[in-house]
Amino acid sequence: MNEHIRCAHCRNPIRSRQSSVRHARGLAFHGDCWREFHRHVQEDYSVQVESDGLLGLLGPYSRSAGSWLPAAESEVVA
Repeated sequence: MNEHIRCAHCRNPIRSRQSSVRHARGLAFHGDCWREFHRHVQEDYSVQVESDGLLGLLGPYSRSAGSWLPAAESEVVA
């Protein structure tokens, strides 16, 4: 039996016929999960900029790389 790659957002299997997005960090997302996840990250960023001004604008650049991404499957503790 083939083991399917799981979506980093919803954790459901990504089947070969489904649209998907692969991130450089080794994560994979369903196409619609990626859009939803990216929209949520952008909304959070906009709210942070509105409330914190310049500090909110620069916030993502002071974090470690990829900290906005969900944990890779190998990093998830069962």
